[in-house]
Amino acid sequence: MQESNITRVSDQLRKPENWTEPPEPLPGSCPSCNGVIHPQFIEPVFWSGRPAFGTGRWAFPSLCSACETEKKVEAQKAKAEQEAKERSRKIQQLTATAGFSKAHEHMTLETFDPLFCIEAFARIQKGWEAGENIFIAGPPGTGKTHIAVGLLKLFIGQKAERGVFRIVPELMIELRRAIKDRRDDELLDEISSAQALVLDDLGVERPTPMVLEGLYLLIDRWYRNKKSHLVITSNNDIEQLSKHLEDRLASRIIGMCRPFKLQGEDRRLEASRA
Repeated sequence: MQESNITRVSDQLRKPENWTEPPEPLPGSCPSCNGVIHPQFIEPVFWSGRPAFGTGRWAFPSLCSACETEKKVEAQKAKAEQEAKERSRKIQQLTATAGFSKAHEHMTLETFDPLFCIEAFARIQKGWEAGENIFIAGPPGTGKTHIAVGLLKLFIGQKAERGVFRIVPELMIELRRAIKDRRDDELLDEISSAQALVLDDLGVERPTPMVLEGLYLLIDRWYRNKKSHLVITSNNDIEQLSKHLEDRLASRIIGMCRPFKLQGEDRRLEASRA
């Protein structure tokens, strides 16, 4: 039974002996440029002794090959322009929601003057582009925040991915309120889900044990998830911080961040004197 069905279908698909290909029509003209359009033959698919609908005939392309190529190029260009606009809008939105303040608007790597830290500035940029986590220490006004903001803006602009900027004393207040409202896990999830993070101005002020635990958990999540592009800035070096903060927090920072120390005069004081 099965073999007879196969035979029957095969007979239906067989090309009739008396079927001949229709003659090729004369070339046509392109509606866009009046250039020559050559017809193309559509190979027949037979059924019941006749070509199936749309096959076994000559057909003209809608455009000549040159205009068709130009059309594809224009479509690709339009698509690229649209994607660029969407990417630009996304970057603007990510930058606007990263946590920067008005004071950070002018801060980019291009606007930073590495007056007293040319070598360190170059190594920081190289490390960041390589995906390192970075700890920047130095006296007030040496440009730590400016560099950190610039690095995060660079990341957002290049990757079009989410970055978060937090000033640590303000983050500690956020954590204290979140703990009180029992939404500290939600806050930690919101921050640690970013692809890049700046924790600015980690100081020696000792917070409550629960707030300190929250700060440790945030940094530890970054470490355990093997995430890159974390920047921590502080007026104090690791040794000074370890005397005031928990050893495990200082140890975690040491274990996951490449340290840099900036030197120089307080730029803000210099600017006020100018």
